[in-house]
Amino acid sequence: MPDLDSNLHLKAVQAELDSLGYPVAVGFAEPGGQYAVLTAPAWGSPEEQQLAGGDQTLDIDVRVKAVTGTVDGVAIMLRDIRALLSPSLLPHRLPTDGWETWIRWERSEFVDVDESTTLPGTNRHPAFGVETYRLTSEPIP
Repeated sequence: MPDLDSNLHLKAVQAELDSLGYPVAVGFAEPGGQYAVLTAPAWGSPEEQQLAGGDQTLDIDVRVKAVTGTVDGVAIMLRDIRALLSPSLLPHRLPTDGWETWIRWERSEFVDVDESTTLPGTNRHPAFGVETYRLTSEPIP
């Protein structure tokens, strides 16, 4: 049975999104331009939510944060991400070595403008939005 590794699964989501043509980071990204960031619970701390049950299945929420210069740009990014990761809002299979992995859109969280930050050279505030996906995965016997 393969080792349970949430980073492996987030890297699979990242690889799917690479085709969209903008940077996609796992966990954290330096501000600047148009990019997306993937996050999930239990990022290495035993006090955080458990990722898996005793049967080595993975069932977690993955959040996608899209950042760009305008609210309209964020809406377009989130639409494109949704179309790729959950076409017609249905589950989508992700290639993951040793695992059968599925991801499905759950909900839109919000779209907003970060007024605490100004983009260099533009005198504009970045816009960002977050959507949540459900990722489930089981080891392939």
